[in-house]
Amino acid sequence: GPGDSRRPGQGAPASLPIDRMPLPDARDPVARTERTALEVVLQLPALVPAEFDNLGDDAFSAPAYRAVHEAIRAAGGLQGARQELAAAGDRGSAAWVARVHEEAASPVAGLVTELAVAPLPEDRAEALPDYVRGVVLAILEIGFTRHIADLRGRLQRMDGVADPGGYQALFTELIALENRRRTQRDSA
Repeated sequence: GPGDSRRPGQGAPASLPIDRMPLPDARDPVARTERTALEVVLQLPALVPAEFDNLGDDAFSAPAYRAVHEAIRAAGGLQGARQELAAAGDRGSAAWVARVHEEAASPVAGLVTELAVAPLPEDRAEALPDYVRGVVLAILEIGFTRHIADLRGRLQRMDGVADPGGYQALFTELIALENRRRTQRDSA
């Protein structure tokens, strides 16, 4: 129509059928841990340790969960969640989920909603802080293990004689990462 700002050939994107992103195998223990971590971040952000915001792009191996993590980061991460909780009071949790939902790519928007209402294995109020911390620390541990394995593989393929500086730099990075993992384990 005359007031329509769309150019010819541009359909309304919301009306296009978009396939949902495939979910990982529910029997995969890493995927289960990733899913649970996203559930607690969406449902109980006030209890999630700040370390969650330090997770990198590759912290989640399942593409659907990685996309939800990207939406959480785009919504401001835990800091964004805490702002929503402070501003909206009782409606803070719903406002936080809505903010993540807005940032989510269409194929995973439904997954955000699903994760936000999924029953958690732990529902006793007094046990929730330790449960949430344990889940997030498990994700951090998986990430450390993945990164350490990658560095060790790269070291094994390197020629330390041909590139002693590069080898030493990679070895130093590996030692630092192993120390960070040990520190995190000790704080758990």
